[in-house]
Amino acid sequence: MIFDLIKKNRTLRELIAGIALIAIICEILLLIFTKNRIYNSIGLIIGTLTSLICAVHMAWGIENAVMLDEKSSIAISRKYTIIRYLLMCAVLVAIGVTDIGSPVTLIFGFLSLKFGAYINPLIHTIITKFFGGDNNK
Repeated sequence: MIFDLIKKNRTLRELIAGIALIAIICEILLLIFTKNRIYNSIGLIIGTLTSLICAVHMAWGIENAVMLDEKSSIAISRKYTIIRYLLMCAVLVAIGVTDIGSPVTLIFGFLSLKFGAYINPLIHTIITKFFGGDNNK
């Protein structure tokens, strides 16, 4: 189901590519400029994975919401948004309690979802230019 959603949703694929690009850039900066590399990298990786989960959940939620009437669509969209926020809060608390990764880099991983969305037009242009076509396949 998840792979079918990713396969048919071009925007989601571009968002995932943007999240991955931001995570790679952050990881390179962490490896160059920090001392406790593993601790910081674990936080970034967990945050990025959480962002990827949230991106797929968001696309799935939008796909479900557009099939409903306006009132139901708004209600279910709010419900799914709260679920994503609770997931992020739970991950942040788990990282804070267990101290297996840096909470600061975890937040950077969370923010990769936002930055991925901001650079989506750039990713779309690059993918269209190098891989051709503007189809949704």
